[in-house]
Amino acid sequence: KNTYITMNEGNSRKINDIQVGDILANNNMVTGKIMVETKGSIMYELDDIFVSDSHIVKYGDKWIPVSKHPNAKKCTFYQEPYLYCLNTTNKTIVINGHIFSDWDEINDNDIINIQKNTNHMFNEKNDIHKCLDGGFVGHTEIKLNDGVVKQIKDIRVGDILENNTSVYGIVEIDGRSLNGQYIFNLGNKIVEGGPNLTICDKNINVTSTLNLIENYDSYLDNQINSKKPTSKIENKLYHLLTNKKTFYIHNIRFYDYNASIDLFLDKSKGKLLSMKYV
Repeated sequence: KNTYITMNEGNSRKINDIQVGDILANNNMVTGKIMVETKGSIMYELDDIFVSDSHIVKYGDKWIPVSKHPNAKKCTFYQEPYLYCLNTTNKTIVINGHIFSDWDEINDNDIINIQKNTNHMFNEKNDIHKCLDGGFVGHTEIKLNDGVVKQIKDIRVGDILENNTSVYGIVEIDGRSLNGQYIFNLGNKIVEGGPNLTICDKNINVTSTLNLIENYDSYLDNQINSKKPTSKIENKLYHLLTNKKTFYIHNIRFYDYNASIDLFLDKSKGKLLSMKYV
């Protein structure tokens, strides 16, 4: 949480104080902020940067896990309960001269693969957020395992959702720079959010809301599995990361945040799609 990152104005700010929409050095906008539990990560120190073992950093002309960097030293004692990461328009985060991948950890080959699987819906990597990000409006209701209902903006790391699903990460997404926000009619259940909500439910015949029919006509408001633009744009949207890679909203099973990208990568989409019918 105390990692300092240089902002576009030249000042530095702790990562836990950075907000979506902030601009890092080199006009690199923060499109998402992620907080996850530290549990399960092995921490390393790389030139005074404390970072988890598997995070990707550039070394020479290669991307490698931090644990493989020759200057990285394994931490023998680390007590902070949470880690923080960002998604950015440049898909990188520069800290103390080191270039780290952002949360999505995608390389140039991955971008080509995503373009292919989304019918070239975007041209540049800085379009990935506005075209492929999702997130739910803050008042979206989610049921916990004990029957209590919370709004998604109030869900916290460690909460146990219905079906004994544990939340290990929460995601805040910049809603202002997306290619629209929508009201989705999914099996006669209304859900609101960004363009790409990924669905892991065999009762819904699409996997991403990107593929829903868009309508503007009031008489089509009750058309199942459709979407229409919302008149109110939320500044911030919310998503979750869970131990089951899914969670339920209005009895519809959604993939968690990582699927927003992973469903469009050949190396990961097959396993995710197989979950839909389990």
